[in-house]
Amino acid sequence: MVTDSPWYKVNWGIVGLCLLLSAITLNPALLHRVIPRDQCFNRKYVGIFHFRFWQGGEWLDVVVDDRLPTDPYSGILCFSTSTYKNEFWSSLLEKAYAKLHGSYGSLNSGKSYEATEDLTGGVTERFPLQQQQHAEGVAAEGVEDSEGLFSIMGQTSQRGSLLTCSVPGRRQEGEEDGLVSGHGYCVTGVRRCRVNVPWKTHVQLVRLRNPWGDETEWRGAWSDKSEEWGLVPKEEKRSLHHTVDSDGEFWMTFEEFKRNFNELYITSLNPHSLDDQARDQLYSMSEVVWKVLANPGQVVERAGGRVRRVWEEVKFDGSWVRNSTAGGAPKDMKLFSSNPQYLLHLREADEDQHHRDCDIKRSGTCTVVISLTQKHRRVRELPLMQLGIAVYKVSDEEGAPTPLTAPWLRCHRWVFLSKFKRARSITHRLSLPPGPYVLIPCTLLKDEEGDFLLRVFCEKGATME
Repeated sequence: MVTDSPWYKVNWGIVGLCLLLSAITLNPALLHRVIPRDQCFNRKYVGIFHFRFWQGGEWLDVVVDDRLPTDPYSGILCFSTSTYKNEFWSSLLEKAYAKLHGSYGSLNSGKSYEATEDLTGGVTERFPLQQQQHAEGVAAEGVEDSEGLFSIMGQTSQRGSLLTCSVPGRRQEGEEDGLVSGHGYCVTGVRRCRVNVPWKTHVQLVRLRNPWGDETEWRGAWSDKSEEWGLVPKEEKRSLHHTVDSDGEFWMTFEEFKRNFNELYITSLNPHSLDDQARDQLYSMSEVVWKVLANPGQVVERAGGRVRRVWEEVKFDGSWVRNSTAGGAPKDMKLFSSNPQYLLHLREADEDQHHRDCDIKRSGTCTVVISLTQKHRRVRELPLMQLGIAVYKVSDEEGAPTPLTAPWLRCHRWVFLSKFKRARSITHRLSLPPGPYVLIPCTLLKDEEGDFLLRVFCEKGATME
């Protein structure tokens, strides 16, 4: 890498693979987990590079040589390139990721959330933004209204989560507004901005960045040079770091954000997403305080009085085995009870929080993000199974059997049952009172075999057995 810029500038080649771009430009510190630091062109250079990707609960090393595919006529690199002509880390990273999945072509069948998880080791939630998607019954779990989504965006950005989004591939209004159809963007800020107008006191704003890092920016309301900034007090404008630079970063209202983007992905990071050296050189970038990543479960103060807390993580590996632990969906409770079961203890409720940017407030509940991943299916060329997860509240006083039996399950209703989905991972955000719960990961059909990874993220910590 030839620059210390906080934003690495990556461009598409002839074949654009947007799923990587929106992930790898979010935080340079995260790249040092993926790109080990001990690689250079000194006398020990032997023409190979190694990278690390998160797969099925562990970091895997992938080694590639330094040969990159080019167009036979122009000699231009066919895939991702850097703005700097003598920098090739993005092209080599993309080659290693393609090797992990079998070919460059196989990356086109992947999902953007998969790339983000593979590069960070986090878990990703998907939030549809546009009304037609909600009408099709794809509403995000636990988000009842726009205010709730804005609060979740503010809450997760405070915890250092990565937020990415995408523009629909074919928009009727074209690209006159500066947004690129079918393109991925990074969310770098979520703020409630004070304005000097008599009919309102604040406006909800979202800051985004085009991974190209150039003058291709939003040209509508609240863009860099728009007249709306004249309504903002000077000190407020400074706190928002408002500039008119052609750097690919811009603000827009939350309403415009929902209207122009079709999907939002929020990736919650675990404490091991940074390597040891990165944790020793932590710094703040945009609205995210990465210092919390070195202190899982610890409260970290920042100038200005803000308090940030990173997620804590518990996880288990498991398997569905035919005629043993592959009972399928909760249709036949005798079969369903044979699925793997995990006892989760939520120790404490979240701390109530008041924040001017997102109005987060909770009382007596725990925010929990549960992720279920089926392992190694694409690498082994196996079809993805339809995944689901059920959550049951149990009580020590009731003397619930361990594991839960078919008679007990017939008499008690789950507190949460996910929709079954054919995907590599499913992730759900829940708000639950403290106490013991039983998690039952399952597939839609019985006797489907496979390995899985179950992960739970929460604020105050939990135990699982």
